[in-house]
Amino acid sequence: MDNPSGRARPQDLVTDDPGRHLNGMKSGQRSTWAPANAPDVVEEQRFAHRLGELLRTALARRQYESLAILAPPQFLGFLREAVGPHVRKHVARSIAKDLTAVNERDLPTRLGEVFLPPA
Repeated sequence: MDNPSGRARPQDLVTDDPGRHLNGMKSGQRSTWAPANAPDVVEEQRFAHRLGELLRTALARRQYESLAILAPPQFLGFLREAVGPHVRKHVARSIAKDLTAVNERDLPTRLGEVFLPPA
């Protein structure tokens, strides 16, 4: 599942500057309002939710019996929350490792190293 927004810079994920409001001081100074989470974190959560829906649907259709999940640590946490308890029961293994910078050509070898470590 491709997520082009996941590689976007945080400033490219928002269209407006932070909002401004009067901070209550008599001088009329304005203060900026910032969202609770950075735009890139919100995008990660959004993608985890979409992937969680896909995994729940696939499980309901009996398209898998067990899962092995490898994802960067923060995203793995978001995904664990997003999949729900039914899918979590089918996760045989989860590994917090970031392989997003690995060349696509080298990815099969690196996945083998992670999931099938030498004896």
